[in-house]
Amino acid sequence: MLASAVEAALRQADAHDLRSVVLPAINTGVFGYPMAEAAEVIL
Repeated sequence: MLASAVEAALRQADAHDLRSVVLPAINTGVFGYPMAEAAEVIL
């Protein structure tokens, strides 16, 4: 699910010709998704 959210965000950024984006490490806090895994998916 995280990977698909990241892909969708990057597609939107590309569609709008954005040069930079910020992707927070969602679900790593309260939901306990491992930070290292989230970082690998996002990067």
